[in-house]
Amino acid sequence: MLKSLIRLVYGPLIRRLEAGQRAFSYQPSDRKILAAMGVLFTLLGLGAGAVSIAMEMWGGLFPAVVFVGLGSCSAATAIAGSDRAVATIWGKVEK
Repeated sequence: MLKSLIRLVYGPLIRRLEAGQRAFSYQPSDRKILAAMGVLFTLLGLGAGAVSIAMEMWGGLFPAVVFVGLGSCSAATAIAGSDRAVATIWGKVEK
């Protein structure tokens, strides 16, 4: 259920990462590290956004949005993406 919802929301990104027929190299640790990075970036962005709003420093919202966006895309790919999508993020697809 959760995986299908993530694939629905992040479908355009995941389909683009899964495209192609070239050989790729994938290790299970790649997915774990990508998920951890995604969660950490998302939490960092949310924390930075909360501090920025609390201190009324509106210029801090831009980096917060960027971190939350990158973190959520990384976590979504780690959760719902195929092995090829994870390998593509790490640049492990033959050129």
